[in-house]
Amino acid sequence: MTAVEMCEALASNRIDIAFMSQPTPLELPKNLEQLVFWSGHYELCLAKSHKMANKSVLTAQDVSELPLILLPVSAHPRQYSFQIDALKEIGAVPQIYPSAVTNVGGQIGLAASGAGACMIVPGTMELTPDVCSIPTTPPLPEMKMTIFWRKKSLNPLVERFMLLVKNYQI
Repeated sequence: MTAVEMCEALASNRIDIAFMSQPTPLELPKNLEQLVFWSGHYELCLAKSHKMANKSVLTAQDVSELPLILLPVSAHPRQYSFQIDALKEIGAVPQIYPSAVTNVGGQIGLAASGAGACMIVPGTMELTPDVCSIPTTPPLPEMKMTIFWRKKSLNPLVERFMLLVKNYQI
């Protein structure tokens, strides 16, 4: 599900819990508990065959030269704006590669094909051998992975899961 779809499913009680990055869509119901369970800085993922793949860090000028593969604004408008603003904050002038992919795996696949670069957070998913992840200088902001659930869930599995998460949180 896209983040917007998860928000709608939470609002209509079709799901009890959701894992989303912040910022969340405006459609997120207000009556939810939340717990940030992990965070990490964004980096740029590009094909290992790309001329910039051997750099240890990418400058704002480097980033400005890369077509960027972002999730469509319709899939998560606030996340799209957050990423555009983050690129501008480091001094980059984003060039957006038009794409309809709605998940990070699709973005990475396009980056692997040489279409451009996408923003990822290392450790959130396994990268294929034909791509690499490179930080920027200055660094891009953190992505915060968050669990959302209803404050008074009637699902005992959700309550038990959240107790386990809270007990093991680092």
